[in-house]
Amino acid sequence: MNRMHNPSSELRRTNRAAVLRVLANHGAASRAEICEALNLTPAGLSRIARELIDADLVVEGTVVSTRSGAGRRAGNLEINPYGAFVLGVSITANRRNVALANAVGEVLEQIDISGVDASDPDRTLSAILAAARSLADSQTDRGSWLAGAGVSVATTGKISQDGDASIGVLGWCNVPIGRWLGDHLGLPVTVTSRADSLVQAEFAKSAAAGARIFLINVGLGIGCAWLGADGTGRPAPDPGNVAHIPNPVSDAICHCGRKGCYQVTGSGIAVVRSLAPLADDTTPPLADLSAPLAAAVHAAECGDPAAKSAFRTAGAELARAVDIAHNLLAPDLVYLAGETGRQADFVAGVRDGLTRIGAPLPPGALRISDIRTVEAAAAAALHAFVFSRDVDLERLKAA
Repeated sequence: MNRMHNPSSELRRTNRAAVLRVLANHGAASRAEICEALNLTPAGLSRIARELIDADLVVEGTVVSTRSGAGRRAGNLEINPYGAFVLGVSITANRRNVALANAVGEVLEQIDISGVDASDPDRTLSAILAAARSLADSQTDRGSWLAGAGVSVATTGKISQDGDASIGVLGWCNVPIGRWLGDHLGLPVTVTSRADSLVQAEFAKSAAAGARIFLINVGLGIGCAWLGADGTGRPAPDPGNVAHIPNPVSDAICHCGRKGCYQVTGSGIAVVRSLAPLADDTTPPLADLSAPLAAAVHAAECGDPAAKSAFRTAGAELARAVDIAHNLLAPDLVYLAGETGRQADFVAGVRDGLTRIGAPLPPGALRISDIRTVEAAAAAALHAFVFSRDVDLERLKAA
């Protein structure tokens, strides 16, 4: 009879992951707040909380008074920062770095990869591995669990289940990033696009966690990620990308073969092409445009009028794509991210463009992501290997 009233092992694992996500996304929460958010009974939550506390992944916070009865008190639950650790790895056009983060996503140590030809995946991954091993060795002194690694890569292409990815801006083609690092580190590894990892990290830190978020990562090209309000904190697979929606007022040729895609009219590519027009109006390999974009960003920061104008014009073009995404998906928040997406003149251009076309997106709904890619990679690892229904509590207890 009692068994009928006890949750099954599968349901308990699912509820346990849900509790971890609530604490990860919102910080400390009372038992009553968690029960209300997840529709759990106090008895059901008590069992889950005891498992997580025993594994040192969750701690009971400061005891607070309540109004629910004289003398009754409730303790907040929160993630123990030192209950687990993860590695975050960033592989983008302008930086490669590795970081060690704790269970609340705080970066404790970071190693920047320099002096390595980024177009050579073998040498780059070997340098990343050396840095990861160094950080893993330093973590063992803390006496806790290294749960896994998250790798965030600058790509708009498909990433295989095993973590094979192509990074056009570096000239990498179908490189087995996840399998190679996982085999050499002896850790589980998750590989995500920069846009996916950033939208997941924004969801976790946002005061509006639980909102529908559409993120547009603009570097040289454009990557997008969509996170709905399903409570999982995981980006939706294949949300579509505004990059290759044609802009009817442009004849610029995109590498996809069509004309006027926002990939070449509302991005870093557009900025570079504006400052150094190409004779045949075609786009060279992205790897050849990385340095010119970095130079354009620097020039704009130094007040160069041509560079500032190029960013503002590209931003105004992207405003049309933002409006399309808002009309189709009805997100609560739209984030701009990336080297181009965060550039001040580009952002001003997007806002101007939205105003000019009368877009219904409220001004407060357009936000700028200031999360670093390596932080987002660590957040992806936490969601995959710690705040997961498959988290190994026995391993945590043994750490």
